[in-house]
Amino acid sequence: MPETSLEQRRHNLDLSREGLAAKAGVTARTIYNIEVERVNPQRATKHVIAEALELPVDDLFPTTSGSAPDKSAPAKTGAETPGNVAA
Repeated sequence: MPETSLEQRRHNLDLSREGLAAKAGVTARTIYNIEVERVNPQRATKHVIAEALELPVDDLFPTTSGSAPDKSAPAKTGAETPGNVAA
């Protein structure tokens, strides 16, 4: 299985999963899940890992075709407010 961008960058910096996890403030299991299980992490997790690897989030976690780039703050819509029910 080919390496992910995350795994390539981690190896280039000579970091273990545990080392990257400590630097990013996440668990080594989180790094494993992203690299091996191909789990799509939450936005905040993407940001702390990208910062630890000194890369822009979009370089480390490319968006799928047709998706907007990951932004640091989610867009606000009326549908996100509690008690708002779509008809």
